[in-house]
Amino acid sequence: MFNSRTILPLLLAGAVGAVLSVALEQLISPLPTAAQPQPPVIQAQRFELVDATGGLRGVLRMAPEGTGPEVALLDEAGHRRATMTQNGDGEYAFLIFDPDGSLRFGVGTTKRGFVGLNVRDGHGVIRSNLYASDDGSDTGFRTWDEDGRVRTKLGSVEGDPSTYAVRVFDGQSQVLWQAP
Repeated sequence: MFNSRTILPLLLAGAVGAVLSVALEQLISPLPTAAQPQPPVIQAQRFELVDATGGLRGVLRMAPEGTGPEVALLDEAGHRRATMTQNGDGEYAFLIFDPDGSLRFGVGTTKRGFVGLNVRDGHGVIRSNLYASDDGSDTGFRTWDEDGRVRTKLGSVEGDPSTYAVRVFDGQSQVLWQAP
């Protein structure tokens, strides 16, 4: 049965196992520390996104003109290719630029009460746009010539928002053809 010769080694082994278990738990578990309060907000005037080589590829900032926030995506050469902006009048836009820096596409809102989508040629001239006024009094699709004149319009007729037509204009903005 059990005598002091058999129990003593068992008790000693149990005590050593308990001490080793507590010591191992302390080594594995991190020491408790006082919880550090985390700031709820990170503030900066500019954040930069860089690629693996350190090249600047994106910027979140307040525009240097003081007009409002701007998010810009840059190509490998550091040229602006797409932006989301707010201008000084509180108008918002999403813009896309070609590799030469010319504005080619834009969609935005205006304080005058319009939302529009503009497609521009390589010189930055609007060649077509889709637009709508906030009150619905002027809405449609237009194409423009190289001199910035509207040449075709599909949409509401000025002065009568309940009438819609397809119209073709001459170089002096006179109606050449209309249907209906």
